Amino acid sequence: MVKRFFRMVFALSIAVAGLACATDGAESLKAGKGGGGKAFRATAYEYNISASPQVHSSSFDCSVKFVEQGLVKVIEVRNFLKGSAAPDVIVRIVASANSVGSVIYNAKGEAVAEYPNGELVNGNLFIFKAGTEKRKVSGRWYVDLDYLMSDFTITDDLGTELYKETVIYQAKSPSRK
Repeated sequence: MVKRFFRMVFALSIAVAGLACATDGAESLKAGKGGGGKAFRATAYEYNISASPQVHSSSFDCSVKFVEQGLVKVIEVRNFLKGSAAPDVIVRIVASANSVGSVIYNAKGEAVAEYPNGELVNGNLFIFKAGTEKRKVSGRWYVDLDYLMSDFTITDDLGTELYKETVIYQAKSPSRK
């Protein structure tokens, strides 16, 4: 259960890569794996107090596509954590002028988590807080056109860090050289 929770948080951090594409101003992007989108490569650095080893890094592909309708952006991120042709996790984000919400789906298309209350501080910074009394999640993302950096922390009710993750994303075909 705890591992599933960490995976959901991890998937949400990947989702914000979609905001990097959204600043491009294009209506939709065609590239990458599995159904279109702009291709990204991500590297995650994780600390997990209950894992052995406690520090781990991994790299994976993801694709991002989005549609803008007026002031609303709908972003879909497909994460290929295992390297297969079908996505392992799909994240849909809806962003308006100052708020963001998202839903995370598993490979079967079943909703596994909802985060309705994110905050878009400016065009490049997204803040997220969620969890329960026993487990609190906080995260920040910095978003640029071709790069993204996310940072998540999960703490228990005493403030002990249980999990920390930093993910760095880079577009495979940068918009600017």
